[in-house]
Amino acid sequence: MDPSFDKEEFIKFCKAEIIPNVLEAMVRGDLEVLQDWCFEAPFNVLADPIRQGLKAGYTFGSQILDVEHVDVASGQMMEQGPVLLITFQTQQIMVVYDKAGQVKEGDPVGVSYSPQQDGPSVKLESVGTFVVCQQAHANL
Repeated sequence: MDPSFDKEEFIKFCKAEIIPNVLEAMVRGDLEVLQDWCFEAPFNVLADPIRQGLKAGYTFGSQILDVEHVDVASGQMMEQGPVLLITFQTQQIMVVYDKAGQVKEGDPVGVSYSPQQDGPSVKLESVGTFVVCQQAHANL
């Protein structure tokens, strides 16, 4: 492990940069930004429900309001370098509109509290626990 690695600084970076960027890309359906932050396998898992929604003509009107309780749950040395499991909780407004602009899922004004313990959900209700690599642009 890198002797200059500071867990608390990394958690701050995750809370300020990684988590908001990935979550905002997911809730906006922005596959280009999501791909910038993810390795291929996690990107494909996260992008599939987004692609399905876009193909069905859905638009995403969700917002991330707050990210809290960020922690490094575990770490493991992998072929691509150190991989860290990051857990967190979010407060978010989750809403998906159909082609006619009607709410298909969620609530445009209700705040959803997402505990992030179960991993990515195809419904985008709980976007999950991140596995973050500490190198190369802190990719997922």
